[in-house]
Amino acid sequence: VINKAMSAILDDMVPNGRLRTAMGYCLEAGGKRLRPILCLAATEAVGGNPEVALHAGCAIELIHTYSLIHDDLPGVDNAPLRRGRPSCHAAFDEATAIFAGDALHTLAFQVLASAKHVPAGPETRLECIRIVAAATGNTGMIEGQMRDMLATGKPQTADDLRRLQELKTGALITAAVHVGALLGNADAVTTGRLIAYAGQIGFAFQIADDLLD
Repeated sequence: VINKAMSAILDDMVPNGRLRTAMGYCLEAGGKRLRPILCLAATEAVGGNPEVALHAGCAIELIHTYSLIHDDLPGVDNAPLRRGRPSCHAAFDEATAIFAGDALHTLAFQVLASAKHVPAGPETRLECIRIVAAATGNTGMIEGQMRDMLATGKPQTADDLRRLQELKTGALITAAVHVGALLGNADAVTTGRLIAYAGQIGFAFQIADDLLD
């Protein structure tokens, strides 16, 4: 369902061409789809219709995919492979990979702003945009990536590592659950509990995905 929805977003909003091909190549690489699944699950958990959150969850996955494209670039991790096949810059070229990541990033906010894709009131959509933007930028994922780069090869305290994961991985996971709760019309207490739950998932995910590796 999530993969079909993301393909439909590309078909609906991105014209054919090299950029569209590169964006599709990266989205089609697969993955856990953890963030959109958590978004839909949060909406369902509070009694909402998960279909309402489908495209919002997809928007968060677009951002996650963009972050992977940029992580793989020669100037960052310089990774030639992603999920067993050439990473975007290896399959296309470095400039195309940068542009594909940029386009996925901005496309995510187009989706969140669209009443067609996120069937909620304008104030709710604006709040979704605020939550995701805060989780993505200098107060979230990108700051975490910067800290991760600066920490490479240096000893880190447990508190340093926890804060790094809260930003790099946890922020977007928490945003997915927060947006799902919002679109399910959860009350403040329930939303707070779900956000706390999401934080623990992000921490466990980071341990399994990064620290042990």
